[in-house]
Amino acid sequence: MMNRNMLNMTKKGTKIVVASALMAAMMAQPVMAASTISSVSVKLNIDLQDGDGLPNLEWGDDESANQDTLEVVIPANKRYKIADVEWSKDDVDEAELGKTYKLKVTLESTDEDEYVFKSSYAASKVTVKGGSFVSARRNDADQLVVTLKTNEVE
Repeated sequence: MMNRNMLNMTKKGTKIVVASALMAAMMAQPVMAASTISSVSVKLNIDLQDGDGLPNLEWGDDESANQDTLEVVIPANKRYKIADVEWSKDDVDEAELGKTYKLKVTLESTDEDEYVFKSSYAASKVTVKGGSFVSARRNDADQLVVTLKTNEVE
């Protein structure tokens, strides 16, 4: 009788150990969350004069060798980079005195597993030098399109 009880207890103990091991194996591994890019900064080096055409836009960061000739510059950083820059309207033949012109700057995360953009950005979280902030919209977690305005044409 005693052997039968011992056998039943051993079976129960084995089942508990096996069930515990299976549960431990199925537990999710901890995942590190990506850091949120909470603010961005863009500098416009666009000095339009009355009668000028809109320039072809070149971009880079403030550590680029040719940064003095770039129209759109961001601070060198490990979180985001410029993927594209384009005028909102390409059909402007000549800049007009007192007008401003819009451009779209597409920013991309340098590593989408490490850095992501917030779903929305207030004007206080987008620093613009040489122009002004219009809007920002996130295409994906790793891509943000910022619409900016140039300073007025002189």
